[in-house]
Amino acid sequence: MITKALTGAARGFGRASRVFLYLAIGTERMARFREGVELMWGDPWPTADDGGSLLPVERELFERFIPPRSRVLVIGCGGGRDLIALEALGHTMTGVEPSPSAMEMCDTAVREQGRRATLVRDFFEDARVSGPFDAIVFSYFCYSYVPESARRIACLRKAAGLLAPGGRVFVSYVVMGGPHPMLPRLARLSAALTGCDWRVEPGDAVSLRREGMPRPCFFLEHVFTGVEILEEIDAAGMEVVHHRTAADYPWIICAAP
Repeated sequence: MITKALTGAARGFGRASRVFLYLAIGTERMARFREGVELMWGDPWPTADDGGSLLPVERELFERFIPPRSRVLVIGCGGGRDLIALEALGHTMTGVEPSPSAMEMCDTAVREQGRRATLVRDFFEDARVSGPFDAIVFSYFCYSYVPESARRIACLRKAAGLLAPGGRVFVSYVVMGGPHPMLPRLARLSAALTGCDWRVEPGDAVSLRREGMPRPCFFLEHVFTGVEILEEIDAAGMEVVHHRTAADYPWIICAAP
């Protein structure tokens, strides 16, 4: 009986903690949320000097849809995992990354491995990047980490404007692990009450990262429904070229009409 009661209490406290977590993120100003993003993404994937750091599906899609010797922009390049691998395939690389520590790792890896790349430390929304590019890659789910549908659509429009004729945009996105529908509503309520300058939206999964952080930071990933990613691409004025709908790592490739 005691074990059952304590287990039930643990579940109850767990649910309560989720409620308070969403209420809390609803009060977080966008500038401070972005500071947390910069802190969190300082521990990127390891890089490899043989180009083997692309995941199999990435290698398949990039080799199929990116022509040889292309000009490629990687958004959210982190420590250079896919950027360095693409450079090793003969492409001319540019990377954008908001985390200063991740950018430092990427710069070090590029130089130590004898590679070349133009690196820009900023959020893509604000980054000054010179195109045109034959391919623009939103690296490993980073499109889902952009809060608010309007901001993501603006990112796609900016990417479309940087494409060379015939260029393509590559987007992977999260489809599993969505929150209970009530939780984003609570976040929106607390945001409205406190006058916060952005809003959590339905499908936004929120957690709190503490380990190794100078302060706790909110982590947000948007979990897409089956048609939502298509709606955002359409709203950005782009057309789908290829859609890989696998549940573990879906990708969509689009182009300007």
